[in-house]
Amino acid sequence: MRIGIDMGGTKIEGLRLLIRGKEFSVNELTPQDTTT
Repeated sequence: MRIGIDMGGTKIEGLRLLIRGKEFSVNELTPQDTTT
């Protein structure tokens, strides 16, 4: 893992992945009725 290069981007990308992961989890947990 590139720590020196991704030191700054890791946190941002990590947060984005966390947010996306949460949205994905919510979408998977909730039916598609709410998304429509």
